[in-house]
Amino acid sequence: AESKPKIAGGGIFSVSSPTISNNLITGNSISGPQEYLFGGGVYLNATTTASPVITHNSITGNRAITGTT
Repeated sequence: AESKPKIAGGGIFSVSSPTISNNLITGNSISGPQEYLFGGGVYLNATTTASPVITHNSITGNRAITGTT
């Protein structure tokens, strides 16, 4: 796992092998003073080998905005 201070996963956050299907993932945002912001819409970060399945989703209009509070 990463040790940098960060914010992650505005819409979906997973540290495993999820199946994400038939979703509308839209208009999510994350923000903050952290230097590292990841995954305004979807963030996946497994500590071991992972096999996520992402199918038939609409992922739009998501944002990660650094330098804000």
